[in-house]
Amino acid sequence: MKKYLKYSVDILYYIVGSLIYSFAVTAFISANEISPGGFTGIATLLNFITHLPTGAVLFALNLPVLILGFIKLGGIFILKTAVATAILSACLDVSENLFPTFKTDSILASLFGGILMGLGLSLVLLRGATTGGVDIIAKLINRKFRHISVGRIILALDAAVILLAAFVYKNVESALYSVVAMYASSRIMDTVLYGADKGKLIHIVT
Repeated sequence: MKKYLKYSVDILYYIVGSLIYSFAVTAFISANEISPGGFTGIATLLNFITHLPTGAVLFALNLPVLILGFIKLGGIFILKTAVATAILSACLDVSENLFPTFKTDSILASLFGGILMGLGLSLVLLRGATTGGVDIIAKLINRKFRHISVGRIILALDAAVILLAAFVYKNVESALYSVVAMYASSRIMDTVLYGADKGKLIHIVT
């Protein structure tokens, strides 16, 4: 009984987190031609070019990565990530018809979009999952090349997506605003996951 309750809470977190993240992407990020980075960033770019549903494209991009991740990494983490990714993909497609878009000042859009993206992703991470994409790819690359950290791999992949967005949107400023959004997102994620308090450790060697 407790196990089923835990799984129900997990799914509730995934749904709420995905809705918040989807609102951020639809209302602020994509509406102002800013890239959220990662596979979602690629999906929004393909939506901009081809008008295919963002969520469906995101799920299609993630599917082979999830299968490979399950084969190579295995475990409950990949299964949870698969569920969270499916929910996020559905929420993104629903949000395109449900949520309004705000064509506003780009710095405001990147800040508010980044804050909401960070909040939404944090709720997913709190329940032991991710939204797939570059996170799994980074883990797989790290298994092959141990000297390259997961964080650096994710940063490199996100940077590539941001540069691609600048090319697709034909606007260098969109890349700069994407960096602002991702920074705001990372700060909110750190605050939610690890707390707002900061401490200092001092080693005194005598």
